[in-house]
Amino acid sequence: MLIYSILRATCAATTIIAGETEYNIRKLTTDDVKKPEFICLFGELTTTDETTEEVIVKTFERKEASGLHHQLGLFTSDGTVVGTLTVLLDPKYAKNGRPAAFIEDVIVAEKHRGKELATYLMKEAEDISTKNGAYKMILSCNEALSTKETSPYLKSGFTKDCCTMRKNLKKEEKAEEEAAKMEVSD
Repeated sequence: MLIYSILRATCAATTIIAGETEYNIRKLTTDDVKKPEFICLFGELTTTDETTEEVIVKTFERKEASGLHHQLGLFTSDGTVVGTLTVLLDPKYAKNGRPAAFIEDVIVAEKHRGKELATYLMKEAEDISTKNGAYKMILSCNEALSTKETSPYLKSGFTKDCCTMRKNLKKEEKAEEEAAKMEVSD
């Protein structure tokens, strides 16, 4: 059984007890993104370029400085980063400046999955979106996650809507896309 307790008033974090394990969801810091497990998480979501700590920190700081990115981390009680989620608020002209909230980088480390942790990250994203006056939340995911009963997105109230189009701009990403098509057709 999961226990969900919000401690925002005292420490701006959410504590989740999943079985015997305690997790915390809070804003990421510069120290968090320097941890080796942080960038490793992204390898569970997508292909990653070789990078350096300096580039990661500069990217984090640029996103934070925009005021439009809300970057969350999911941590074990010892401070290990085991999940992430980013809310990007995009003010819309047609909505009098009210933002659409784009949900990105939803990752829970494989060995921590199956505990509804992504659902809790999504709840935090909804809270951030609501507090910032967003009129909708949008995320892109693969077909399986848009229809699977256990999908944290469906559990969070998302419904399948429209179609996402994509154009890769780097040669190696185009090669990866072609390789993925070959695997599907085999």
